[in-house]
Amino acid sequence: YTMDKGGYYVLRFQLENMGGDSQTTDLSFRLSTNSVISTYDREIRRVDNRSVTPDRPYYAFYSVVIPEDISTRDYWIGVIVDPDGDLWESREDNNATYISRVRIE
Repeated sequence: YTMDKGGYYVLRFQLENMGGDSQTTDLSFRLSTNSVISTYDREIRRVDNRSVTPDRPYYAFYSVVIPEDISTRDYWIGVIVDPDGDLWESREDNNATYISRVRIE
């Protein structure tokens, strides 16, 4: 995909709570220069207080605006669930993924 700086785009992804309890958490959408999405990457949107029920996949659609002050190059757009580590979890290593590799011009 090619995206334009300053452009408005809708991202689609699947979110699933693998735990035993319903949770409310934040989502953080990031631009990364590699496929490992982390809190060190540039945040381009935050969604507060997203509720997720266990063992039920959610197909989510969220809009983002691509920042105008970034370099022209390939990026990975990703999402981090619970980016601030507010929830207690038995596994913290499965909360981030990339959605797509894109070219931003």
